Amino acid sequence: LRLPLIPKLELGAAVRAEHYSTFGRNLSGKLNVRWQPTPIMMFRGSMATGFRAPSISQQQAVALAFTSSGTRYYDPLRCDRTGATPKSKAVPEEPRDCDVLNSTGTPGNLAAFTVGNPDLKPETSRSATLGMVLSPSRYLEMSFDAWYFRRQDEIRIFAASDILRAHFADPLAYADRV
Repeated sequence: LRLPLIPKLELGAAVRAEHYSTFGRNLSGKLNVRWQPTPIMMFRGSMATGFRAPSISQQQAVALAFTSSGTRYYDPLRCDRTGATPKSKAVPEEPRDCDVLNSTGTPGNLAAFTVGNPDLKPETSRSATLGMVLSPSRYLEMSFDAWYFRRQDEIRIFAASDILRAHFADPLAYADRV
């Protein structure tokens, strides 16, 4: 819905209704305002809610994969990092021990086993924005915006690199997942 109140002030509204067999009904909405007191200055703002149900794969899937990234990981059991240069404890030395993910040129992917979580809740969010746009000429436009987002029950996969980073920092962290 777009509702011009007076020539320089406009209100807007949007709504989305959803029904999920596993999560029931949800209603999300957005309200916004736009005020342009002069041809070169405009103010805008909005408030909204959001909803995202977990996908079937996030709830039920089992996946086996290999993963890699540009981040360097050290195997704390096989790499001695006490000296100036990390050194493999293996005889003969194995470069991957001190660079699990391949920046040494030796392939070193991480095996990952991902399992869905049947107890996941839907993600919800609230947001607000407030901004100003200045257009002093037809060749220049500047905008200044502030925003606030809050997510609850965010669904995020623990990547192998996240688990390793936490485990290497504290060997008890995620020890059951390494």
